[in-house]
Amino acid sequence: MLESDTSGDQLQLLRTIVDSHLTNGQTFFVPWSDKRALQSILLPFKELANQGVALEFIIDACSKSVDLFMALTKNGRETTKKLGIFVDCMEMTYEDAMRFYAKWASGLEEVSADCVQQRLSIFLGRGVRAGAQMRSVVMRCPEILFMGVPQQMDMFWENILDFFTLNDLKKLMVNSPQICLMSFEEIEEIYEYIYFHMGIEPGELAESKYWHTLELDQVMSRHEFLLKTGKYTYPDPKKPQLKKENPPARRIFDVDELEFATKVGCVSHEEWVIFQDMRKQEEILSEKERPYERIKPSLRKQFERRKKEAAEIEMAHLVAIFILLWKIWKTRSVAGISGRSQVIFLLVFICRYLDLFTNFVSVYNSVMKIFFIGSSIATVFFIYFKFKATYDRNHDTLRIEFLVLPCLCLALLINHEFSLFEILWTFSIYLESVAIMPQLFMLSKTGSAETITAHYLFALGSYRGLYILNWIYRYYLEDFLDIIAVVAGIVQTVLYADFFYLYITKVVQQRRNIQLPA
Repeated sequence: MLESDTSGDQLQLLRTIVDSHLTNGQTFFVPWSDKRALQSILLPFKELANQGVALEFIIDACSKSVDLFMALTKNGRETTKKLGIFVDCMEMTYEDAMRFYAKWASGLEEVSADCVQQRLSIFLGRGVRAGAQMRSVVMRCPEILFMGVPQQMDMFWENILDFFTLNDLKKLMVNSPQICLMSFEEIEEIYEYIYFHMGIEPGELAESKYWHTLELDQVMSRHEFLLKTGKYTYPDPKKPQLKKENPPARRIFDVDELEFATKVGCVSHEEWVIFQDMRKQEEILSEKERPYERIKPSLRKQFERRKKEAAEIEMAHLVAIFILLWKIWKTRSVAGISGRSQVIFLLVFICRYLDLFTNFVSVYNSVMKIFFIGSSIATVFFIYFKFKATYDRNHDTLRIEFLVLPCLCLALLINHEFSLFEILWTFSIYLESVAIMPQLFMLSKTGSAETITAHYLFALGSYRGLYILNWIYRYYLEDFLDIIAVVAGIVQTVLYADFFYLYITKVVQQRRNIQLPA
């Protein structure tokens, strides 16, 4: 009767496994005479056989792993259910699922199949694809299947979404799934330092697999070391070439100390050790309660706005350009527009954005560079070719070489770094500060300006005036000051000062064209 209820092959399988363990000195008591109990023990083996798993493989796997054999015999229904989840969610074969279970049986036995499914759903519900990608996540950190509390894991990913975009969060889940088992407060502190004090963007940080495994002090130590060796500079949106020279986050955080010192810091390992010893001595003498000044949560959005402020200020320049091009195209005339000022602006943008084809920062950054260069070329074309009959060259007479040559000499003498791109960037800053002088000189000679031209000049002046506020803001909140940009901005704003007064009194209040006093 027993043979009719349970196949002889499965009974032989069970006897073979038990005898194998007995040979190795491990004894299992099997209720051979209890038909009902024996049927229950053999049920998971039968299910595995029905799924196409060879009996020889089952014997071999269970003979090699006591934990797997005990899981199948003591809690067979739950174990086969977990194996099925692995097969469905991670596209494993049952053989691979059994090997995986055998390796991590001690932890997997502590949780139910429903709990395993719940944990996987946390990742699947946030964009991780079932199959190979989910398998990669689990293989990178099997502990996510049985360690921690699912609700806390889910809350961790929800909280960290404040720092990362959905795409970056998915990347973080794939590269560093174990992070959700850590304390959010500790991760938050490390992230804040990397983001606010190192200037590393979330997308770049998500590419690093081990940044969260370092203690805050280790992160700070590596950062300070790179600063002192000149291998790292805080990213500046105005100088994207500097960011390109910085080592990426994965090179800073994902290497051991020897490789970090010799390959990233480009010094000997002994120098790195000496630096760490000196830093520890400084910490002992320091009385700071915190290792660095944290950004208050209430100021995070403000910080985000500050990071985007340069782009928003650029909008004032965009408005000025649109006003100018609209005026030219609408009236089919360039009357009142200084061609010499527009040539200088074209030179400014070409010198500033020469890295367009060598340094990619973002799509927005590249589009803005192309727009500024393209719009300047279009304006010069309209003035000197398409509508040249309307161009007032008799009043546009300020010699631009008196502006260009001094700015070039100044850029060669006073700059942040004596390199081609840095000198050209500095030259563009100096030249932009005086680029409007031919236009203002033309205005002084004609004695008047159309309302639309006045709007253009006001928008252009506002663009540089807003930058002064931006630099003041950054000086007080970041202790950062670029003296070249500040001085150039002040010079340009001073040049606009008299025009601003006329704009307010004539155009805004009286709504008529500007007329200069005789």
